[in-house]
Amino acid sequence: MQQAENFNPERTIIEEVLSADTQEIKAIKMYQRALENMDDHDASERATDLMNNTGAWDYDGK
Repeated sequence: MQQAENFNPERTIIEEVLSADTQEIKAIKMYQRALENMDDHDASERATDLMNNTGAWDYDGK
């Protein structure tokens, strides 16, 4: 079976990976934003909870 993925040659690999519309990617993006604003403890807690609930900590292994 042939696979035909359409990748944007203008994006980096990480940009391509993070362009996926999955719960894990949404959690990772939320966590990245929380890391950029460490003073917002509520956002950090929500992001960490979402990472835990979606199993996003292990996303690179999938």
